[in-house]
Amino acid sequence: MIDVTVTGLDELHADFARLQPVARKHVATAIDATGRAIVDGARERVPVLTGRLRAAIVARVVGNGADRLRTRIGISDPQAEQYATYVEFGTVHAPAQPFLHNAGAAERTRHDARLNESGRAIEAEMGDRP
Repeated sequence: MIDVTVTGLDELHADFARLQPVARKHVATAIDATGRAIVDGARERVPVLTGRLRAAIVARVVGNGADRLRTRIGISDPQAEQYATYVEFGTVHAPAQPFLHNAGAAERTRHDARLNESGRAIEAEMGDRP
């Protein structure tokens, strides 16, 4: 017969209890930075007639309980939102000018880098035990 003794379970449980708020804080920071960068990129790319559409491009971090974070990027003005669809995807009479898609695509690599940095920040903060 083999006897196994596991020690440190109390510390492990305490570390797991600390992990979720630490991870959420750092990941939310990365997601927020990406959302702001996509908004800035979309505002730079969108064609401007009156400036209403450009001003209506917004982002906000939204969560679904404690386990899910995302940035919702969109158009805050209902009239500008309909116009944005025509600009982004084009019409029979006007070619597409994809400002939102292109802004998001341009941030993909930087977003990955931000998340990697979040992981390093989580490791550093979790390494500092109370």
